Amino acid sequence: SDDHAAQEQVWAGRTDNDLSDYAIRRLLTRAKVEANDRRARFVGVKAYEAAGGVIVRDLFDAEDEVYFSDSQLLDRLVSEKLGAIAGGVHGEGWQWIEVQPDPDLFHLGRFGRAESCELQLSESEEERLSRLSARYDELVTALDEEDETAETTELDQISIEIAQLQQKKEDWPGEEKARAGVIVSLGPDGQPQILRGLLKPGANGHDATEDKEKPQKRSRTNGYSEAVLLDLSAQRTAALRELVAQQPDTALLALLHALVDRLFHDGPTKTCLAIGANAIELDRASQSVGDSAAGQAFLARHKAWVDRKPEPEKCWDWLAGLDNAERLSLLAHCVGMTVNGLESRHPSARENVAVLAGAAGLDMRSWWRPTADNFLGRLTKDEILAAVSEGVSQQASWGLAGLKKDRMAKTAEKLLADSDWLPAPFKQETQEVESAAAE
Repeated sequence: SDDHAAQEQVWAGRTDNDLSDYAIRRLLTRAKVEANDRRARFVGVKAYEAAGGVIVRDLFDAEDEVYFSDSQLLDRLVSEKLGAIAGGVHGEGWQWIEVQPDPDLFHLGRFGRAESCELQLSESEEERLSRLSARYDELVTALDEEDETAETTELDQISIEIAQLQQKKEDWPGEEKARAGVIVSLGPDGQPQILRGLLKPGANGHDATEDKEKPQKRSRTNGYSEAVLLDLSAQRTAALRELVAQQPDTALLALLHALVDRLFHDGPTKTCLAIGANAIELDRASQSVGDSAAGQAFLARHKAWVDRKPEPEKCWDWLAGLDNAERLSLLAHCVGMTVNGLESRHPSARENVAVLAGAAGLDMRSWWRPTADNFLGRLTKDEILAAVSEGVSQQASWGLAGLKKDRMAKTAEKLLADSDWLPAPFKQETQEVESAAAE
């Protein structure tokens, strides 16, 4: 660092007379943006420096350790670059287009989806897609080889081209585009994401002003006006509420029917319960969660229920025919699909995640191990060394210091495989669960 005041501050505030190099580096760069940050990967060093940004390089490891000193400038460049991408979407006929560099997953979950249609690629494009898919499989298989840098770079390029070709196979009719829109955002891998066909919460596909212009007719059914019928329905609902409240088995059946109706079926809802349920799609937040032990267990269980589930019209009778143990099992599966423990801006939600984790006895050591693919490869070299030092030994971390980052992550994966080490967020949660159990 060329900031002598910062150097003196780190030196004076040290708690250990023998600070390691990576501990010093972490303290000196904590206000900067690392090169593996998705914003930095998206903008790139050249564009950032061209805009007047300053790059800070490690004196002893300038090749791998790079930091972007101005996070506000980086954010502005991200917004401008995404805005340019959004400009290329304007001619597609969408009702609205928004740029959200870091969209809130809770907010995205409230959007509906316009009805799309599948298009046929040209013969040459289908052949290209087939060749790319075959090459993709070859590269994934080769990732365990000694020298994987070239394969990883090619894999990233192929993944982008495959996504582009698959995107060309999906389209939306003009009337769907007229009521839907697009959000352009930045994905966790540093690549732009274009989410098309989104329906804003409350959108119903027609202009509300048209309804206001139409004269409202008071229809009569069975000789009664709408107002009378509405009053009668309120009386019936009040009585039905009391009966359901007195019959736990019927309440369970109605709740389960509502959840299955919302989580398993597309199209209009067939439940009279005002209970909302949204399946949280974790693969939008993590590319590796589907391969985890928990992800695989969910997919297997979900497929088993999907194979048994009948058409929506027969769902109530099918649920009524299940024994109580099966209904409780399906209920637990449906409730599990709605659990949203993703990192969010809502403190109350985070607190409830901790409460639920304690009630369920969550211990991430039983479900997760750090690997180069799911965690270590996304850290800085300092963070990898710190993890090995804490999870194995400081001596073990010294042995990794001279390795390139990719090889360091792979080696750290092997060293941590038999340990109980967890990153700080998992560790704190596990300790809270254990404390609650002890009490």
